[in-house]
Amino acid sequence: MPDEAVDAVRLAASEAASNAVVHAYREHEGDLRLRARVGDGELQLVITDEGPGVAPRTDSPGLGLGLPLMAHMSERFEIVSGPDGTEIHLAFRCEPAG
Repeated sequence: MPDEAVDAVRLAASEAASNAVVHAYREHEGDLRLRARVGDGELQLVITDEGPGVAPRTDSPGLGLGLPLMAHMSERFEIVSGPDGTEIHLAFRCEPAG
């Protein structure tokens, strides 16, 4: 992948992981998992936590830009959330650098 695309992947994955640390595990510890797969011309990432699910926080320490940033940096973006955790699905075009 070109350097610019790799930077977008790094930033989006970092934002997803940061969201899990700040929101999912604010009151307890838990696991954070990242799965990556390359196929059909794209890199697919799934970042998973075991938190209580996505919910608004009035006391959030961030600016609230993480989710829009992930959506902007990726080709596809989806949040799958429930009481047993959240998955952030990201897909990026995976074209050879060159």
